[in-house]
Amino acid sequence: RMPIACIVRDAAYRVVEVNPAAERLFGWSLADLAGRDMLDILVAEDDRSMVRSSVRQRLAAGEQAVRLVNRNVTRDGRELVCEWHTVQMPDGEHVLSMALDITERTRAEEAIRESEARYRGLLEVAPDGVVVLREGRIQYANEAMARIARVERPLDLVGREFLPLFAAPERAALAERFARLAEEIGPGSSGEHQILSADGGVTEVDMRAASYRWKNEVYLQAIVRDNTARKLIHR
Repeated sequence: RMPIACIVRDAAYRVVEVNPAAERLFGWSLADLAGRDMLDILVAEDDRSMVRSSVRQRLAAGEQAVRLVNRNVTRDGRELVCEWHTVQMPDGEHVLSMALDITERTRAEEAIRESEARYRGLLEVAPDGVVVLREGRIQYANEAMARIARVERPLDLVGREFLPLFAAPERAALAERFARLAEEIGPGSSGEHQILSADGGVTEVDMRAASYRWKNEVYLQAIVRDNTARKLIHR
């Protein structure tokens, strides 16, 4: 009666018992599966060798519960991604495998990763500097921000405090502004500032910052535009 798909098999992977949840998930009844190799029927062909060797070795090494994620196939040919938890049964002869269908979750995670990759790609070629901060420290900087700060590469900024990049008279006001953004999640106002570069120079910039919450952490994202060319034109 367990809501999780459960399959009992012997050491040779021959199916002994299948619960109703497993029948619903994979579309095979106990009568269909009894005595047959569960991997040949339920696991995607490219994953079978990995599953067979990994489970055998890890159980033999004494793992009490082997967790594995692999692709599976239903009776009607649909491909699922399942998270399996496999344990040796007390009789020492049979193994219980429990499957959780994580297909939709996996697809959602892949979509998020693809979206993040596209977004990161856009940031890398953006003409304005972009920094992401957590607790005042730079977690990410793009190529344009590295040019504004006149460092060799964006990684030279990661891990550093953001405020010391600004002219000393501006830091207290910026600290207050960032503190308000951390409390009041959302967009902030823009302003003109001076950034001190690594070579001792000063760059005039416009900066707009916003805050957001992700995984229970507050992040600030700042868009920094180099105003040098505009200032020269208007002189």
